Amino acid sequence: MSNCNVSKVNLMFAMFNHCYKLHNLDLSRWDMRNVSNMSMMFHNCQNLSRLDISNLDTSNKMTDTMLNNTLILTDIGMIYCNKDTVNKVASLLPTDHN
Repeated sequence: MSNCNVSKVNLMFAMFNHCYKLHNLDLSRWDMRNVSNMSMMFHNCQNLSRLDISNLDTSNKMTDTMLNNTLILTDIGMIYCNKDTVNKVASLLPTDHN
């Protein structure tokens, strides 16, 4: 999925919602500048352990439900993300995550 062209997508609401078989996802090449809603994008992806969103500036589009119930998410790639994106992702993670 890392090479998908999503540059014209504006709604990613619940895009991967309940994807129980999803373990690893690389979205580092996705151009999400036109996305207006990322609510519940990874909601209930209970087996997602690694998510790479490097290079993305999505801080203004992330919502508090985006990473809900991602119980084992321990590796989030954010190389080259701006400070606002890093802070927003950190605020979305449950407090028991490192």
